[in-house]
Amino acid sequence: MGMRQKNGSYGKTSGIVFKDHESVWWTRRIKTLENRDRYGSKYLAGVIGEKEGRKWLTEQGYEVYEFGMMGHFFDELEKAIDRLKRRRKQEYIEEDKIHINTLEHKLEDIFGEKFEEMRKFFYTVLPLRKEIRKTKQFSSQVGGVYPDFIVKKNNDFSFVEIKANQSILSKYQRMCFKIAKSYGFKTMVLRVKVESNIPKDIRLTEF
Repeated sequence: MGMRQKNGSYGKTSGIVFKDHESVWWTRRIKTLENRDRYGSKYLAGVIGEKEGRKWLTEQGYEVYEFGMMGHFFDELEKAIDRLKRRRKQEYIEEDKIHINTLEHKLEDIFGEKFEEMRKFFYTVLPLRKEIRKTKQFSSQVGGVYPDFIVKKNNDFSFVEIKANQSILSKYQRMCFKIAKSYGFKTMVLRVKVESNIPKDIRLTEF
């Protein structure tokens, strides 16, 4: 992401927003696996399942994008458009236009003709995240709010949640899948059987 300046605008570095989106995921998971003694077996199985599931999806010919990162980019796009409406100084207006243009082009490169549907999906889902995180149910629930990945194959996009062993979709993940389907996207669960920290079986099914 471009360096945020004190005046609230973005500098010319905004053009690298997508450069390392995969390394963010990889670094976070690798640190967990390198310090596995600190974590319980169920949590480790989930991380291993996610790591091996991502690898398996790639081997099957899918382009894999982390859902959270894509959500971050769409969220930033919406904020930048809203910020532009309030600008008064021409200098900041031009910088925001460049930033918006960069984000839109990068997202269009990924989602192609599905860009507008994906934008509408995220603009529907992202506000729900803020409300969900305020609830008592969220603080006590097991499982995440969103699926792990958005995958692309033959210009078709699917939302994929990876579950290790007997883990199930959370209430909010099911809700997210329902919204995704309403915009014409497929939803799938990739089940990874993990024994003694080793993946034994991987199966992908539609949900």
